[in-house]
Amino acid sequence: MSLLFQRCRGEYLALLNGDDEWTDENKLQIQADLLDSEKDVSMCYHRSFVIDELSDQKWETEFTGTENELPVEKLFHGFNPIMTASVMCRNPGKLPDWYEDVPYGDMPLYLMLSEKGKIRYIDRTMCLYRIHASGNWQGDTLKSNLLKDLKYYKLINEKFDHRYNGFIKKILTLRYLSLTILSIRNDEYSEANIYYNELLKSDIGFLEKRNIEIQTLRKILDDNSLKNNYSELISTDPGWKII
Repeated sequence: MSLLFQRCRGEYLALLNGDDEWTDENKLQIQADLLDSEKDVSMCYHRSFVIDELSDQKWETEFTGTENELPVEKLFHGFNPIMTASVMCRNPGKLPDWYEDVPYGDMPLYLMLSEKGKIRYIDRTMCLYRIHASGNWQGDTLKSNLLKDLKYYKLINEKFDHRYNGFIKKILTLRYLSLTILSIRNDEYSEANIYYNELLKSDIGFLEKRNIEIQTLRKILDDNSLKNNYSELISTDPGWKII
């Protein structure tokens, strides 16, 4: 991916995955005009229409920022608020070597761009984003996606000198909680203990809010036969968002 960016010679780059579509013939001009007129903006994106082929649901994305600007902290709420096909950015040039080590390339790119300028939102639907079983995320297992997220946020925390550590600790805590529950559900108690111990090292505020769940998991790990007594908890998906 970094080599692809390095070969780009244009002033602006527009992103598009092969399974998505641009649906507005004026999209590129609108975004280029914005970047031309607002020199302090490093990237802009717009509303997207999403088709989930797995659930047959359709919806439009919602803007999570304020006054048409997405603050950097919105990139640390445990999910990606920006559909790739909606993005146009200033050419970032050569990307750092570590970029090849991240499990997905969109979020770190947005973060790097946010440190160079503002991220602006355009309130207009101009692309189609598809969710399907062959996707990089949807086509993988829950456990694999959780582990990818751990790798991503730990690497980002290191490479950005822990500037976003407060946000990242909350996300890591939620991921370790999910992995602990998933491992117990699958009777993988050795792994569950490892994830549980990592969970206890994470965000104190989160631990206090979820204290009952966390103490219950400890009981199950101490006595595996109690698992069926807490089936509702073990079948729970803690989710991805920290908000």
